[in-house]
Amino acid sequence: MEPKENNKEKLYFHIGKLFYGIAMADRKIDRKEIIALKNTVSKNWMHESLTPDHFNTDGPQEILEAFSEMQHTKADSDPCFSAFRDFYLENQRLFTQDVKKRIWETAQTLALSMAKKNKSELIVLAKLRLLFQT
Repeated sequence: MEPKENNKEKLYFHIGKLFYGIAMADRKIDRKEIIALKNTVSKNWMHESLTPDHFNTDGPQEILEAFSEMQHTKADSDPCFSAFRDFYLENQRLFTQDVKKRIWETAQTLALSMAKKNKSELIVLAKLRLLFQT
């Protein structure tokens, strides 16, 4: 069963929400986290080997826009992670090994952007790792 087109479009939005949830795990977003996100998204998500079946050229921008939207609305970390988890469980076919690898690498970069991972971010990363193992 092929994923619905609108779910492909929502993929980036939910990835952006996840990244916001990770950055906001300690209840604050630092400028270094935003810089790390922008750099990593432009490096890891705008890659020529991405297939049109899973990616579109606006995807990286959609990730950043979703992050900004969550930041603007002062969303909490847990609901953002939960929304990503629910989307992931309903649309696992969208999450190829390559997509999961890019998500994991970006999540790690965000968590390390403040020179060390804090306990709150480690918890979210552990939940993400467990989710990807389902």
